[in-house]
Amino acid sequence: MKRKALKLLRFIFFAIGIFIIYFIGQKTGWDKTFNALMSINIYQILFITLLPITWILLHSGGWALLFDERKIFNFKHILGAQISSMALSELLPLGQAGGEPYRIYFVRKYYPREKSPNIIASVILYNTIHTVATIIIIFIGFITLISNISVNQKKKYAFLIAICLGALMLFLFIQKQKKGFMGPLFEFLSKIKLFRNFAQKKKEKAYIVDEKLTTFYRKHRPSFYISLFIILIAKLIGVIEIYAIMSFISQPLGFEDSLILFSATSLVQILFFFFPSQVGASEGSIVYMAKALGQSTAGGMALAIIRRARLIVWTLIGWIIAHFFGPKLHDFK
Repeated sequence: MKRKALKLLRFIFFAIGIFIIYFIGQKTGWDKTFNALMSINIYQILFITLLPITWILLHSGGWALLFDERKIFNFKHILGAQISSMALSELLPLGQAGGEPYRIYFVRKYYPREKSPNIIASVILYNTIHTVATIIIIFIGFITLISNISVNQKKKYAFLIAICLGALMLFLFIQKQKKGFMGPLFEFLSKIKLFRNFAQKKKEKAYIVDEKLTTFYRKHRPSFYISLFIILIAKLIGVIEIYAIMSFISQPLGFEDSLILFSATSLVQILFFFFPSQVGASEGSIVYMAKALGQSTAGGMALAIIRRARLIVWTLIGWIIAHFFGPKLHDFK
């Protein structure tokens, strides 16, 4: 029953997203958007399609640094998990949170089960660092925005307070991570009837994961900051993608404005995580921000369509990798 309800919700949000895209396209003018799209040549299409290889490699490298016993883990398994879990995340209503368990199972398929706590700890650390990097990008984007565009004082302070609260919560979470939080969490869950059986089965493993996390912070703390730097570089390549696409469609956008646009899409990914692949929400935010930055709505729509097409290509690649190299049904037991 719950699965059917989730499928129904996913369909509803997806339908809403498609309607939003159609509405924006109608208001913008599909002919103008099509003319902007037709200005791109085959070499530029190849550049846009292949550019994600750089940030995928950087994300995978940043994640690889977070394994406690990193020498025993093959980079190709980490890379495969990165691509396929990103693809899965695009199709699930919970976004990245939905693809993270798959990331664990993908890597675990190739190693003994006793390595599971190491893999789980690395994924927790990776998601923590990814969140830190996202908050930094959103904050820099907002500071750049208010430096270039007049923003209502109340909105400015409300956003800054929200960012500071988010950063504070993340800081407290990291401090808790350093001391171990999985064990106590499963102790708490074991007292709730609904989760009791599951929590009691996994409680021992949760304490081993805590041990891996505390060991990482004690022995490999510099790796945390190196990984953060690498993932920040990966995100900045996303800014370069926007800069390049707008140049290709003859609607040049400065690097600062490209950063603002990218940070806006990052914020939308957080706020509209329940939309599968943020369909509609992403396109709407790009068109709105492009107009606010002085670009045509047709140019914004063209940018959104090109990024969506690139995403579809890499989602298909991820699903192919998952099909041939990912975990099978018996691996999830």
